Amino acid sequence: MKIPRPENFFSLESRFETLKENWMRSDEKFHTDPLTHVSYQEIIKFGEVMIPYIIEEFFRNHENWIPALEEITRIQTPNPDQISNDVIDFWVNWAKNRNYI
Repeated sequence: MKIPRPENFFSLESRFETLKENWMRSDEKFHTDPLTHVSYQEIIKFGEVMIPYIIEEFFRNHENWIPALEEITRIQTPNPDQISNDVIDFWVNWAKNRNYI
């Protein structure tokens, strides 16, 4: 038996990808704090369920996901002013230790 799903059903991954692409294509991305962008805010509103997708994207492309991670987790990033391998490692290890990835 197939379970009916609402027409607007989406997977978290596809929703993350859509919101991420909206933010990435935005001219605002390069001129403002990412927390001011609507799509970035939507990702944060989903909360912890988005952490695996954020971590993967952060590790792969080094985009500025620090504000989203800090908002969702309430953890302060060491040296948040620069995206370095140490900062990426910090978040990857944090996520691994909590079984997000």
